[in-house]
Amino acid sequence: MNENPTDAKEQYELGNNYSSGLNGLPTDLKKAFYWFNKAAEQKYGLALIELGACYGHGYGTSQDDEMAKHCEAEAIELLAEDAKHGDVKVLRALGQIYECPFWGGAQKDERKAAQYNVEAQGLLTKAAENGDPIAQHELGTMYNGLLPGIPEDYDAMVHWYKKAAEQGYAAAQVSLAGCYKSGKGVPQNAEKMLFWYTKAAEQGYVYAYVELADCYETGVGVPQNVEKMLFWLTKAAEQGNVAAQSDLFVHYKQGKIVPRNAEKMVFWLTKAAEQGEPVFQLDLGRCYMGEFGQDVPKDKEKAMFWLTKAAEQGSDIAERKLASLRGGGGGGGGGGGGDGGGGCYIATCVYGSYDCPQVWTLRRYRDSRLSVSWLGRRFIQVYYAVSPTVVRLFGGKNWFNGLCKPVIDNIVRKLQSSGIDGSPYSDV
Repeated sequence: MNENPTDAKEQYELGNNYSSGLNGLPTDLKKAFYWFNKAAEQKYGLALIELGACYGHGYGTSQDDEMAKHCEAEAIELLAEDAKHGDVKVLRALGQIYECPFWGGAQKDERKAAQYNVEAQGLLTKAAENGDPIAQHELGTMYNGLLPGIPEDYDAMVHWYKKAAEQGYAAAQVSLAGCYKSGKGVPQNAEKMLFWYTKAAEQGYVYAYVELADCYETGVGVPQNVEKMLFWLTKAAEQGNVAAQSDLFVHYKQGKIVPRNAEKMVFWLTKAAEQGEPVFQLDLGRCYMGEFGQDVPKDKEKAMFWLTKAAEQGSDIAERKLASLRGGGGGGGGGGGGDGGGGCYIATCVYGSYDCPQVWTLRRYRDSRLSVSWLGRRFIQVYYAVSPTVVRLFGGKNWFNGLCKPVIDNIVRKLQSSGIDGSPYSDV
């Protein structure tokens, strides 16, 4: 692998490897951003899509919604021209953008999305029938029923996953294992699920590590085994997978599945924060403020460093905590994110306070129910990645509060009726 490519396509592929921790490289969002940017400078449309995502989410750089929108708009122009040459990746990217524009650089158009998807499907079918495992896997994913223009067909999905998996393609092995786990297209089969996850893991495929850790944590298909969960989660975290780093932080912080360990908690939270995600930077700042337990020595300098990083990416909570530190206070205004110690942004906006019965109920549910499962923690991470931007754009609008409040009121009532009360609550 060329470690210093000058070709735009190679730069884009190197960025992809760093963003996902593939082909023996650790996940490194700053390096991913660097290489996507290098390729984008050469007007490589696919790189502009990824660069826009980096700016939109704050991956490897400071969050910048305007730059994200600009990248998406420029990418559309370049990709539309590239699509004339029958590039499958370009067609798939255009299908995704027109189905769901992420950053406002394009207008939603399901007709165009379907057109590009169908064209990509035709090209992939030819390549898949010629034995290309990458095309076989990609074609399989198109039959999941989520794409405009492509009907749901789980039998076809599994067929192509199997073809690619049997050729040793790790991504397809994980996808096929997921089918045996969920029962989509095949009967649920724990033995086959474990077989294919293990096959992919033996190739060093980081997402297989994460899935195996989840199986051993939840007992899905295998007996629960904390030791094996930690083994696979640590392997993924060491390879730079931010979700695994976040999970280890949560486990060592909560002390529910494994004994609490402040040193390991801070270590893995730091690894996640170093990848540039503001939710983890905020939590690390809170950690050094003493909010996650007295077994972590307070360090005002480190707290301000990480809170500043989060604030620069738009975290209002980090801003408030910085103001409190500068004023000599203890930090006010709610928490951050990786494990769910977060700001409940939308509910706080709707009710006007972080400390009110409705938000106390939601925070208690987040910490007692959501944060103890893998899927719950993934939901929390997505929520804290998206909701600050939503509040920043629409939080001052009367229609936004009018739309959200009845929905949240209903959720709160259901949670309270199930035993999650609205008494005062402190994040831990």
